[in-house]
Amino acid sequence: MALINKPNELGEGILVQVCKALEDSKAAEQVQQYISEGAEIIDRDLKGWSALHYAVSRDLPLTIRVLMLAGADPFLRAEDGLRPIDLAKTQSLRELLKVGI
Repeated sequence: MALINKPNELGEGILVQVCKALEDSKAAEQVQQYISEGAEIIDRDLKGWSALHYAVSRDLPLTIRVLMLAGADPFLRAEDGLRPIDLAKTQSLRELLKVGI
């Protein structure tokens, strides 16, 4: 399990990598799998952005739902001061982040 949480050379853990790279349904599936295998939900890159920051910035509602149900914090501030909820471009994403489902 220790290796699943080891960051890459950019400081990104597996959940951040998935949320940056995959389309929504595949990202949601992979995030769920990695969480079940022990991936840390507080996975942050060198900028302090979490997987939830990337999922919100890329408008990945299925992935956001998986992260929120696993305990991701929509109010977690990155180094730049941004929170995932600040990145929500639509009201439906903001609502999803507020209720967590």
